[in-house]
Amino acid sequence: MRFRFQLVVVWIFGIVVLSGMVTGLTVGITGCAGTSVQRAAINTLYTSGHTVDTAFKGYLDLVLTKQLPTNDVPRIAKLYTDFQTAFGAALTLASFNTNAPPTPEVKNAESQLLLSIAAVKKGSK
Repeated sequence: MRFRFQLVVVWIFGIVVLSGMVTGLTVGITGCAGTSVQRAAINTLYTSGHTVDTAFKGYLDLVLTKQLPTNDVPRIAKLYTDFQTAFGAALTLASFNTNAPPTPEVKNAESQLLLSIAAVKKGSK
């Protein structure tokens, strides 16, 4: 049990670090967006990133308070990592073309993660 708790703490630390990196990249790119089309593309990316970060942090809070089991943490964390990978690529693309909408990979990774978290929450009730 202690090992699982330590594993969850390590995952949370990793998520905090990744969130900081994503926030820094988003702020850096957002400062470059000038026109309303550019701003809309960046805002869409920001919304996706913020939604996933909030959902994942909420999920981890429920795990740490023992309201959800730790069984699904590795799978959910992998989905979060997959999202962060796709999100990072989309941010890189947006930095060169600020009119670029979020890629299908970002939207797919976002929906997979959010649906998985919802299923775990529903299954625990």
